[in-house]
Amino acid sequence: MKVDLWRPNSLTLIQADSDVDVHIGHGDIRELKGRLKGAHIYHRVLISNLQKEIEKQLAVRSTRKRRSDFQYDYEVYHSLDEIKSWMFEMNRTHPHVVDMFSIGRSYEGRPLYILQVWTGDRSKLGKRTHPYKKAVWMDCGVHAREWIGPAFCQWFVKEALNSYRTDPVMRRLMNHLNFYIMPVFNVDGYHYSWTTDRLWRKTRSRIARYQCRGVDANRNWKVKWC
Repeated sequence: MKVDLWRPNSLTLIQADSDVDVHIGHGDIRELKGRLKGAHIYHRVLISNLQKEIEKQLAVRSTRKRRSDFQYDYEVYHSLDEIKSWMFEMNRTHPHVVDMFSIGRSYEGRPLYILQVWTGDRSKLGKRTHPYKKAVWMDCGVHAREWIGPAFCQWFVKEALNSYRTDPVMRRLMNHLNFYIMPVFNVDGYHYSWTTDRLWRKTRSRIARYQCRGVDANRNWKVKWC
């Protein structure tokens, strides 16, 4: 029986008298229920047909997309290619506050794009100027299947660009800080969650001595790396 742990996100975090959410295949329901009943563990089904819910989610996106082809819809999830096109568009339509660049490539060769949102002298871009502006780093989409992450990063950029001229708080933030925003950190995994496995979580890297594909990206850092 294969059990996909949803909450908490690690076996080490499971404690007595705490809630645990898991996802299992339809064929394993009877076995899991039997084990839980035998151990006198209370349980209930939260989502009886996950595939149906996924299809419903994509159907809503398709309907809204047809209704709003003339503008980007920030209230639906977008594929990797759509997000990349959106980033280019933000750079094209807001050249005075948005810069776009790549910091390298993923395991499968996809570019890792960043948006820099800031105000200042564009002629000094890339040069050392004083006083220094502090930076805020924001990455989304570390876990491939958590589509809400990239959606948030896009929403933040939209709100920043739409409000910094009229909102004194946002204007002050952009005057004193450089925002570096990476809408999709795990580009390979995110693309895979759209094309092959909606519930894929990890990256898509390969390690010769292991059979498992990918790593959980947010657990792949050294202690106190920052």
